Amino acid sequence: MDSNLRGIGIALFGALVIVPDTLLMRLSGLSAAQMVAWRGLLMAAALWSVWLVLSRDRRGDLAALATPAGLGAAACQAANASLFAYGIAHAPVAVVLVAVATVPLLSGLLGAMALGDRMTPSTLAASAVVLGGIALSVSGGGGAGGQGSALFGAVAG
Repeated sequence: MDSNLRGIGIALFGALVIVPDTLLMRLSGLSAAQMVAWRGLLMAAALWSVWLVLSRDRRGDLAALATPAGLGAAACQAANASLFAYGIAHAPVAVVLVAVATVPLLSGLLGAMALGDRMTPSTLAASAVVLGGIALSVSGGGGAGGQGSALFGAVAG
C-alpha cells in the first residue's frame, strides 16, 4: 500500500474515532475534572495491559520512563489529555476538533524548523487554510449557543 494512502487512511480513522468520542464526552454531563479522571484511569488500564502483554524488557522500559525524556513525555501526555477534556467541557466541540486537526501541520512546521525537513507548497497551503479556518471559527466571540469561549477551545485543542 502506498505510504501516502496509508497515512490518509490512518488520519481518516482517527477522525472517525474522535468525533463520536467528543459527542459522548459532552453527553456524559461530567465535569472536565471528572472526564480527565475517568479517561485517565481507563487509558492507564488499557496501556498498562498492552504493556504487560507486549513488553520484553519491563525493567528497561521502567528505566527509560524514569529518565527526563520519559517523564517529560508522560507530562506532555497528561497535559494533552487534560486540555482536551477541559476544551470539550468548556468550549464548542467543533472548535476544539478543528484545533486538534492542526497537529500534523504544526508538526510539519516544527520538523522544518528543528530538523530542516522540507515542506512542499501544498503542505504550506493546507497549513494556511487550516489556520485560517481556526481564526474564522474563533472570531465569532463567545461560541455557539453559549457553550463557552471559542478561543479557549482553540488553545485547548
